[in-house]
Amino acid sequence: MTCGWAGRIGRVDLTGGRCWIEPAGDDLVHEWLGGRGLGVALLQGHAGKDPLADELPLVLAGGPLCGTAAPMVTRCVLTGRSPLTGTIFSSASGGPFARQLRRAGLDALVMTGVSATPVILAVEPERISLQPADELWGLSTDALFGRLAGDEAAAAIGPAGERGVLYASVETSEGEPFARGGLGAVMGHRRLKAIIVRGGEDSTDISDQAAFATALQDVRRLFLASPFLYGPFGIREHGTPALVDLLARRRMLPAVNFTTGLDGRSLNAFALRNRFAASGYGCGDCPD
Repeated sequence: MTCGWAGRIGRVDLTGGRCWIEPAGDDLVHEWLGGRGLGVALLQGHAGKDPLADELPLVLAGGPLCGTAAPMVTRCVLTGRSPLTGTIFSSASGGPFARQLRRAGLDALVMTGVSATPVILAVEPERISLQPADELWGLSTDALFGRLAGDEAAAAIGPAGERGVLYASVETSEGEPFARGGLGAVMGHRRLKAIIVRGGEDSTDISDQAAFATALQDVRRLFLASPFLYGPFGIREHGTPALVDLLARRRMLPAVNFTTGLDGRSLNAFALRNRFAASGYGCGDCPD
């Protein structure tokens, strides 16, 4: 398999309790762009189905650069049909999830069906399994993550997802949640409490290492030249609240359910940082 893909997809039938790994197919990974495109591709053929239909896939996928030294690329995308809107919905999470999925030798994880009892889905190199989770049902995500040991990446739902709240998110043990769209309610309906991925070593091959190193240098130079990224009021200093300044400057800060805008003069990244004593944090593949 070329272009950075592992060439394999993990499949899980929660109804039958079956897990297996199959080839991804060159056409699939070459014709669809990244984890978001791959997730949408794997939902093809399910148009018009109810978001909670047993046969409708819920897909976790990463992109072809996961596991490489490229910055800001190891985002994992969870794709399904939103119970909140009824449309195809993709949510991205930073952190170790995509890298661990690639280290486990998978481009995507496709889940269908409904389990009779609560379960945890565990993914390891060459092996996918379902584990009982009856005693974990009802726990908050903080309490659940506190019980998980090791270096694995974990995504889980709390009571909101279990109860079918239409905007329930899927929290992660590290990094950002798979938020908005209500895919936590989809996991709750399927009695899937959590997904744990324990990968091995990085195994993504680069066909032209010299060209790849040159591209990384070019990207780094562009980052350093960007005031929005590396300037005194940019993302490196203030994080994503720097977007507040950008939106305020363009009179785009929403208010009253997006019916009007806010005056951003008293709401900006510098003021937010001073008021809330924010500390710096970045995903594992963010540049220094």
